[in-house]
Amino acid sequence: MNKQQRDAVVKKLDSGGHQSLRSIVSDLRARVEESAGGRMTVTEALSSHMPAADPSLRAAVEAVLIRDQTGPRAGERPPDFNLKRLGANDRVRLSSFQGVRPVAFAFGSYT
Repeated sequence: MNKQQRDAVVKKLDSGGHQSLRSIVSDLRARVEESAGGRMTVTEALSSHMPAADPSLRAAVEAVLIRDQTGPRAGERPPDFNLKRLGANDRVRLSSFQGVRPVAFAFGSYT
């Protein structure tokens, strides 16, 4: 499920659904993290916690939890990559900063 699909599912929820979503996601995040270092899958967590939940709420919870599992976790080394410098033609590689200085990334949409 991509971001647009996930957002469409979440937008269909009423205010009570949004509150339920926040509560369930918080609980399931804790369960997944506690399960042998996060080895429980999203599907296992959903099946054990909300087997007969409203399909739209379940889809929203699943979408949020799957999103949470993408990319590196806190403390993990991110994959090396390179980006073009602003206003220049040269590129910079993430690994070139290792041991030199801290690096912070900020992502957002300015459109």
